[in-house]
Amino acid sequence: MGLPFSIFTKFQIEILGPLTRDNFIYFKAQGLFWIGVLFLVLTQVYKKSKNKNTKSLIIYLVLFLSLNPFVIEVNQFFRYYSLSLVTCFLVYFYNSNNKNLFEQNRWKFYTFLILSPLIHFSVFLQTAGIIFVKESTLLIRDRDWVFKGFLIMMICLILIKMDVIFVFLYKNLMPLYSDHLSYDDIIHRGFGLRTILKPIHAIFVFLFGIEVAPTEEIPLLFIFIFICLVLIYILIDQCRNNKTVLLDLFLPVIIPFLAIFFILEPISLPGTVQPEPKHGVFLLPMIAHLLFNCNKYRFGKFLNILVFSSFLYSDYRMIEKEYPNWHSVRNLIESNNNYIISDKQANVNLNLPKKNNVIRLDDKDKIKKVLEENDTVIVLLESWGSYQSLNLNQKWNSAKGTSFEFSIMNSMINNLKEHNFNIFDGYSVFPLHCYLFFKDRKTFSHNIPWIYDIKYKDLKIPLYIEGNKVIGFNKFIEGQEVSIDSLTYYFIQTNNFPYANNQKVIRLKIKNGIEEDVSLDIEDDSHRKYFYRSILGNEEIYSFKKSPLVSSSLKHPGSMFNSHGSIYKFSEYSRFNKMRSISKNINIILAIIEEK
Repeated sequence: MGLPFSIFTKFQIEILGPLTRDNFIYFKAQGLFWIGVLFLVLTQVYKKSKNKNTKSLIIYLVLFLSLNPFVIEVNQFFRYYSLSLVTCFLVYFYNSNNKNLFEQNRWKFYTFLILSPLIHFSVFLQTAGIIFVKESTLLIRDRDWVFKGFLIMMICLILIKMDVIFVFLYKNLMPLYSDHLSYDDIIHRGFGLRTILKPIHAIFVFLFGIEVAPTEEIPLLFIFIFICLVLIYILIDQCRNNKTVLLDLFLPVIIPFLAIFFILEPISLPGTVQPEPKHGVFLLPMIAHLLFNCNKYRFGKFLNILVFSSFLYSDYRMIEKEYPNWHSVRNLIESNNNYIISDKQANVNLNLPKKNNVIRLDDKDKIKKVLEENDTVIVLLESWGSYQSLNLNQKWNSAKGTSFEFSIMNSMINNLKEHNFNIFDGYSVFPLHCYLFFKDRKTFSHNIPWIYDIKYKDLKIPLYIEGNKVIGFNKFIEGQEVSIDSLTYYFIQTNNFPYANNQKVIRLKIKNGIEEDVSLDIEDDSHRKYFYRSILGNEEIYSFKKSPLVSSSLKHPGSMFNSHGSIYKFSEYSRFNKMRSISKNINIILAIIEEK
């Protein structure tokens, strides 16, 4: 896939040289080139067309493409998605303006169908949808019962042997990703709630971009529902007034779009790519076309003002979001001579000065040798799936879950402890974790930060509390004692423990050895009561916004809705000097303060 993209990239390499942190922005500008091609085509059509409606449509499309947050995001990726987006727009409007050319130009459609996988699978599905609907229309019109019978028989045969065919195609077309597949043990993704929600979420993303979750901005959610209802009304109205529109324009798009989520995903095999909005991008031209047609109705202009206002707001949300910042990582790493243990060696080499000092996370022998011979080391992680053990359904595209990767990361952490390393500084904006460690030969205590998982994706490091710099967090399980002083900033994780509200689960120790068991605060929020609790009576000292996680596979209590995370201050440190969890369901998360 993405052959034109690859050819253009080779051309870029010839001019700019290999991809580096200094020139990568020019490589990413390829997206602007493809969208520029689309604008050029639209401009030429505008100049040559004498149809007033066509001219108005082109002006609308230029405005739509310039402001749409999904289009802006896609064109920032150094991937072939911008190419597929542009191609899908061109195919859609070519088909809409040449409704009666299929019979005379079958070879053009079939030739493009054969070549379309070289661009992207979405373009193939779009073209296949057009051909399927048009061939079916001709078949019904000509009443060719023999051919219809043969076609039905072939479809039934394909459906019966779909799993075997799927494995065969995957093994032969994508051998690098199919070693785990077997004809004797075929597992399918299956149908679930996510199957119904994914196409709806895809349309939401097409309108407002990927950075805004449906449940994060309730006004935006209502606007989305209103837009969808209007689009459905216009779709039905246009099909009622002109029955050929349904066959010529809408069904060739709607059928393959629904097929992605209702057929391809349920029958997908472990290790296959899961459908995302970008795989159904050929629906976006139809949405743009319907929104343009809204202007023919009394409420149309109001709706489009609402649409474009939502675009601008979503663009603003995209700009203000804090992304992992490699400049901060470089500032953290003062010396280029430090060894870097990483699970993304290519990203490290791209974003940091290139040295032969990057060690793969799974290279246990080399890691051990480096820890034995050096006093400082950097750990840099980006593979969020390895921060916790995920099962197959939670990480379907990995084909096996992440238990192995999780064990490798834990092995590295244990290695740091064994060699007396402690954290010196840290930077984290999920999924990027970067920590600088130094070896303390004078103490046997180990201050190794907890690599927090996706449930805490909005927690950022460093953060500042009362002028103190928090550079990481420690996780303490049942029985592990935590020292208490004036800098005890913490929160408590209850691990799906529904009775935490009315049980004494934390044991406090006074300096003379006397112990006192205490309860947690009362919390009703569906997210906070599991992940951000405190000892009863302690004050909230720091809070941050918790954004929704749009995933049915990775869902956890309260994950799909807004909330906020809290860090608390232990308010009676003068009386108590130790605390520990006395329940296997309670973990204490303690802030690590930078030593001054």
